[in-house]
Amino acid sequence: MHPNVVMDTDWDGLEQVLRGYARVTDEECAYLKRAFMATERMWAENLAKVATVRLVMLAEAPQFGCGERYFYNIATPFSSFFYFQDAEAILGRDFAKGRADKRFLLQELARAGFIILDLFPFALNKDDTPSITYKMSARRYQELFQRTASFYFDRKRDSILQLGSPLFLFRYGTMKHRLGGLVDAELAKRNIGPTQSVGGTNMSLDREKLRQICHAVQTAPVAARRDNLSAGRRT
Repeated sequence: MHPNVVMDTDWDGLEQVLRGYARVTDEECAYLKRAFMATERMWAENLAKVATVRLVMLAEAPQFGCGERYFYNIATPFSSFFYFQDAEAILGRDFAKGRADKRFLLQELARAGFIILDLFPFALNKDDTPSITYKMSARRYQELFQRTASFYFDRKRDSILQLGSPLFLFRYGTMKHRLGGLVDAELAKRNIGPTQSVGGTNMSLDREKLRQICHAVQTAPVAARRDNLSAGRRT
């Protein structure tokens, strides 16, 4: 396992940040710790299967909740964040060959060098954390990222960069609008160019744009593809 992967031993610092940011109950923190430990374990297990990271899709945070919904939880279905068919943009239209199970797809995405990276460590939702959700003002949203970045995002960024020089893409244009500047600043600390978005209309994923980006990643040298893709193709 990569040494910089965030695990449950790092929860104490994150909980201190959260308690200093919002009034949360002990019950809410217990749920958030459980969600954090479970999702980080699954994320680390997936990262260990990636030989070279080529594309990083930026998400907000795990859904989790009572159903333990998470992109890397093979026991739960895909969501609107990323449907099985969306993988065609990365793996090609005939990649499935009749298969449709999540375990198969996650293995294929790992082999292709694709990984999801959450911006926040907290699996907030209205049922398990009624005191706080991600439906907050832009200022508070940005403040939460700034407070947690050194504990969470930056460390996972560095873990990923041990395995390659990937492009970083926002899944949603609205999230890039709210956090793009701050995220780009954290990535620039490692000489990574500006992010872009592959968000489509009505919260869909723009498969064609993602397909074009994947083609460029597969055919261009690292430095050239960053320069070309960062110039004039931002959402």
